[in-house]
Amino acid sequence: MKKLTIPVLVLALLLSLLTGCAGGKTPETAEEPAPETVEATEAPEADDAGADDADAAYQALQEQIVRMGGTFDPDTVIATVNGRDLTWRMYYYFISADLQEYIYYTMALPESFDTALTDEVTLNKYFNDSALSQSIYYIVADAKADEMGAALSEETLQSLDEYMAGLAESYGGEEALREAMRSSCLDEELFMFLVTASEKLSAMSSALYGAEGEKLTDEEVLDWAREKGYVRTKHILFYFYDENYQPLDDEAIAERKTRAESVLAELKDLSEDRAALEARFDEIMNAESGDTGGLLSFPEGYTFAAGTMVDAYEQAAFSLEDYALSDVVETSYGYHILLRLPLSADGMTMDQNSSTGAYMTLRQSAANDLFAGQLVDWINEAEVVWTEGFEDLDLNVLLATLTDGAADAAPDTAQSE
Repeated sequence: MKKLTIPVLVLALLLSLLTGCAGGKTPETAEEPAPETVEATEAPEADDAGADDADAAYQALQEQIVRMGGTFDPDTVIATVNGRDLTWRMYYYFISADLQEYIYYTMALPESFDTALTDEVTLNKYFNDSALSQSIYYIVADAKADEMGAALSEETLQSLDEYMAGLAESYGGEEALREAMRSSCLDEELFMFLVTASEKLSAMSSALYGAEGEKLTDEEVLDWAREKGYVRTKHILFYFYDENYQPLDDEAIAERKTRAESVLAELKDLSEDRAALEARFDEIMNAESGDTGGLLSFPEGYTFAAGTMVDAYEQAAFSLEDYALSDVVETSYGYHILLRLPLSADGMTMDQNSSTGAYMTLRQSAANDLFAGQLVDWINEAEVVWTEGFEDLDLNVLLATLTDGAADAAPDTAQSE
């Protein structure tokens, strides 16, 4: 079944999602080659009837999730966040999103939300905490944007209208879109609130730091980068593989080590002349380095923080002063010679935008991280006042609505006045 989904941010992942990450260690920077995998057994041929049955069973579970949301009126105010209403509609949307993931892996609803995940966390606590965290995130984002006057531009509003029109077309019309929303425990009003709150985050970040972080001075960017432990290095890699990516034999590897040592000796003779050193380093790097992907994507070198590169590479990089050369460093990819260089506020980093995947400048990374920190502070400071009966809500009352004659299973204390 085609489902309608939107990005859902869990509080514990907020920083990494907003600031971006290197997306794991790249082929040039992976810590070790991946271990050999266990050979998988041959998958049986697909059984169309079985697939149809499984799909029908999954859709039935989705419908049960929708029914469970009807335990309370959608407009019931279950809490306020900094004085703003948190309705059952929003809160249950996030519960339903987690339930969708749960049934995807288990093909069943929980038998009881009292089931323990850990010694201290039950399914009930997990689903409630997750729904609250995400609700706070969106409500606070919307409220702070209003306080700051970070309204959406006419261009953004027009883009949202076009987005909704395109979405309806992709689902086969507005009625089909509404049905997709219903099956996701959404309606258009909540959907647009969540989408516009996300857009307002971008507007707030731009208001505080600039769309590309341009409101930060170079000094502010570099101070942030040094505090976070960023370094910039160029490197020459004498690769352990040939041009067809086949492993070299021991004799060829020994020859590459000899070449690395010869190059290092030549470069050390230039260490007193920084301009000459970098120029000769670049010349050899562009002619001989096996890290062709890195040369293409990061011609000015890798700018990164800890946890991005292979351990041996990082240890060498962090031990160097600016314009210093490393010794020959061996990793699983080959022999490296590193040249550490000063950071540049507008230099490209290995951090990636979590939405687009594009690599970010140091300035953009700083702006994203500083804004994420501000947002986390706002979220942590948020005041939540529960409506009686909803704090520590027992989600088993939702399961009770699925049994015959249990439509009124919810406690009276949890109903809105």
